[in-house]
Amino acid sequence: MEADDTRFVRCAIYTRQSVEHAGDDPALASCAMQRAKCIEFIREKTRHYWYPIGEHLGA
Repeated sequence: MEADDTRFVRCAIYTRQSVEHAGDDPALASCAMQRAKCIEFIREKTRHYWYPIGEHLGA
């Protein structure tokens, strides 16, 4: 993959842990679960040259 190849779409994933609200699905509250769902979605778009960028853990 060439850095200047405009076909490729770099996809960043942002997850966050929210405070619980009534009716929230606790299975989706985990940042790891949110990231996994996003990766799954991006991989469905590989024919459109989407790819996830590396993981960076913030403070």
